Amino acid sequence: MNSLATTTLEGHLRAARDSGRKTLLPYITGGYDAGWVDYLLTLLDKKKGMGRRGPWIGGYWSGRPSAVFKEHIYVSPYPEDDVSKLVDRIGAERVLFGSDYPHPEGFAEPIDFVDLLEGRTEHEVRRVMRDNAVELFARN
Repeated sequence: MNSLATTTLEGHLRAARDSGRKTLLPYITGGYDAGWVDYLLTLLDKKKGMGRRGPWIGGYWSGRPSAVFKEHIYVSPYPEDDVSKLVDRIGAERVLFGSDYPHPEGFAEPIDFVDLLEGRTEHEVRRVMRDNAVELFARN
């Protein structure tokens, strides 16, 4: 992720933490691979633990930062990502099917993305391929 995207993501997570509400607009990552997600969530939780006795700008985080991420952030992985591992890490409810079609880095047939979900339940496949986007677009 570039520094602007990282700063925006950090600001969104702070707003989610500070408001304590689940009504914030979701943050959708796109145009990045998803390889950073596992590293970031591990790092966020680790750093929170390391700083548990120090002062916190804006107040101490209750709970895990990775849990706040999972409540508010959606990730649209590239076909080269391990999509099944991403679903394991953040849940099918936060993974979005995406296509760069007709760009060369996407599938020639976008529906082929479903092959990356082989071995997942029918419910998980439907969430990633359809339901998550439908719910996001239906928000008021």
